[in-house]
Amino acid sequence: MGGADPQERSADTARQAAAQIYIHVFPLLLADMVRRAHPMSPGQFRLLKEGAGVLAPGIDEEDERLVVATAWIDLSEGPQFLRIPDMHRRYFVLTFFDTAGEAFASFGSRTGADQGLDLAIVGPRWAGELPAGLVARRAPSDGVWIVARVYADGVLDRPQAEALAGDLGVSQLHAPMRRRARPTPELDPPTAPILRQVLDISASLFFHRLNALLQRAPDASRSALLAELSPYRLELEGPLRSAQWGSELAQSIDAAVADAIAEIREAALRHASAGSGWRSVSWSETGAMGPLERAARAYAQMGAPSRQDLLTFVTDLDSGGRLISGSSCYRLRFRNGELPPVRGYWRVSASPSATQDPRRGVGSRSELVLEPDGALELVVQRDLPVVAQIPNWLAAPSGRFSVTLRLHWPLAAALEPDWRPPPVERVDTQASSSPGDGQRTLSGHTPDILPDRETASISWSTQP
Repeated sequence: MGGADPQERSADTARQAAAQIYIHVFPLLLADMVRRAHPMSPGQFRLLKEGAGVLAPGIDEEDERLVVATAWIDLSEGPQFLRIPDMHRRYFVLTFFDTAGEAFASFGSRTGADQGLDLAIVGPRWAGELPAGLVARRAPSDGVWIVARVYADGVLDRPQAEALAGDLGVSQLHAPMRRRARPTPELDPPTAPILRQVLDISASLFFHRLNALLQRAPDASRSALLAELSPYRLELEGPLRSAQWGSELAQSIDAAVADAIAEIREAALRHASAGSGWRSVSWSETGAMGPLERAARAYAQMGAPSRQDLLTFVTDLDSGGRLISGSSCYRLRFRNGELPPVRGYWRVSASPSATQDPRRGVGSRSELVLEPDGALELVVQRDLPVVAQIPNWLAAPSGRFSVTLRLHWPLAAALEPDWRPPPVERVDTQASSSPGDGQRTLSGHTPDILPDRETASISWSTQP
């Protein structure tokens, strides 16, 4: 390939081209770093204990009842068989991601899979017959990341929930299921959050890995991605080694990566639409996305379940537009009949969480107290409130913080673009209302019957 000497090429042109390449490839880079964090142990789910968010931004949820297990599987040698045990009415979500971090399948309480299911996961190019009785999914890529979430009925139930997560097993379709270790092994946490590691990767290392990352792209999108990147790669005279970069070009490409990261961050913040101070963290799964939007979504929530399984809202502003801080007291009031619309459950938490809050949040599974008119008022403050308000207390840290509302298995009303929680109101501690004369809600237990499941039993013949 001809062209000017690398040291004489336009620094501005190289900077723009390199930034575009980084933005296009960012989801592949982040997903590949998640893959590298998994040990080579086929058929083995591993528990994520404390600090699950170090693996991916979409699983950063502090909940003492939440059990997270993760596995990375390889379909290049043929289909994999996955058995989901009966979760005994515990809320459960199993999400499958391709090598670009895109969720392509979901099973769990919403689909009826919490009662037990046998799955066959096949690669994008596999052809053949599957045994009868299996539910099949075709993966867009040979590499598949699986994240399981099992919600314990309470703190004392967590060991049982962890054992059920350990009963998830993956094996070659026609190979015997391996005996699983007891207790379920844990995934050794990375030395630093994976997202942080990705953002710290040097430009030279990124371009060194570029060709390998592109080869791991999902089959259906690889050709289009290569075509989109071709003009930018030509601007850089092809896949040059960093040793061939002159000092000016090296500085331009280093700056390009910084430019791209800043643009991705800005797009992630811009995505958050306003409404009563709240912004939605969950991306809509309808409509086409450009490379910047895909990169921003990966940056904000790679590893998160689909919006149908988990809808997340965040605010760091009170109803007056002021930043929320532990130096003030707040309330979050849901009027009678206007609790978050969910079939699963909902939960409110502070981020960062308060050190004095062992519950790490409150929600529909807490022993909350309703007011006489049926409304629910949550008290958000740093100091311990009056005794009557303690059940509804969300402990706040001393400095600035955000309030997060998570809706597990949201109803259709919550998925509408204009639905938002009520505003976080700043209140005078002396004027705050007391829920002491209210009634207790049912809490701490999964309902005996989970209603209106969405079917996941799609026969193989209907698969693409």
